[in-house]
Amino acid sequence: MFKPEHSMSRSDVPLPLSSSGRSSLTVRRLERPARPVFSAVTEALPWQTFLERLMPNSSSELKTPHHLHNLLARLKTKPSIYWYPGCGSDLAPLAFDVPNNPTGARLLRLGDECSEDRPTLLLMNDYNWRLGQTFPSDGAIWTGYDGGNTGTLEGRDQRRKGNGMWDRYHCQIVTLGPHESFFLTNPDNVDLFVSVTLFRAIVTNSSPGPHKRPHFGDEYIVMFVNAPSHTVFQEVILQYGLHVSAVALIRQGGFSSQLHYEQYTDLPKWLVDHADRIGGSPEFFFIDAYGQGQDPSKPLCPALRDYEYVGGPVKWGWGPCRAYAKPGETYLRKPKSYSNGIVAA
Repeated sequence: MFKPEHSMSRSDVPLPLSSSGRSSLTVRRLERPARPVFSAVTEALPWQTFLERLMPNSSSELKTPHHLHNLLARLKTKPSIYWYPGCGSDLAPLAFDVPNNPTGARLLRLGDECSEDRPTLLLMNDYNWRLGQTFPSDGAIWTGYDGGNTGTLEGRDQRRKGNGMWDRYHCQIVTLGPHESFFLTNPDNVDLFVSVTLFRAIVTNSSPGPHKRPHFGDEYIVMFVNAPSHTVFQEVILQYGLHVSAVALIRQGGFSSQLHYEQYTDLPKWLVDHADRIGGSPEFFFIDAYGQGQDPSKPLCPALRDYEYVGGPVKWGWGPCRAYAKPGETYLRKPKSYSNGIVAA
């Protein structure tokens, strides 16, 4: 399990004597924890073991049929992962997963045999406690904006005008209940307390041409983990040897910086350093402006220095967002020009 190199501690720091000679008050200094250190995983555990360790999070759900859990159990092979750490309530990866998208791959969709034969599961995580209580919400209509699940549909459509990606695909996402809620357990770590939610989302668009979805939309299964990224990496990805095929680094920061690591630089390094245990390093990274180098054709993270700028820029996160691929990977769209701070059409 994840163990910091040293625990957070407080040190007594006496203030200097005042001019009157009186002793000063003592203040407490909070020391930051060290960077995460991951325990060695000698052999990855089977996917079925992961599913068996998902315990319903309430007695009322013990007798509830877990259809999504059962669907994952029926997969013929261990799924790959599209990982979106620090996701908030952003479902944009589903919107980008149009037919004939540049990566040539699709996310796991219910009732689609092709995606079930070579499954790629969208894994989202965020440690915001409010999200643990409110996300996902049943029947929410999502258009990609903060607060987009409130107000009338007309109001949402009005707010999204001018966003090129949504205008291009005329996309709408509806999250569906009932959701299936679990706690991930580990007999070797009795203190493990990780909330896992499986939910469905239907994505429709009215875009003509090769990117048009079926009339009633694509129905996805999504996994949301209410935990920090280092816990997800150790207890889910590394523990079960899940290959991460793509990573979205969008609007990263906040809580991870309090844990003495940076998601734009440290998280990719975790994946590269442990590539031999998770089926290789990711094929694609989608990174917004804060994770790009001074030369935006290269990511900020030194561990990704060999990755190539293959797609974008697009308006996602702290724009512009760009796609970077491992050498030799096929991406069927050329990078667009970038002039005067404006994304070219």
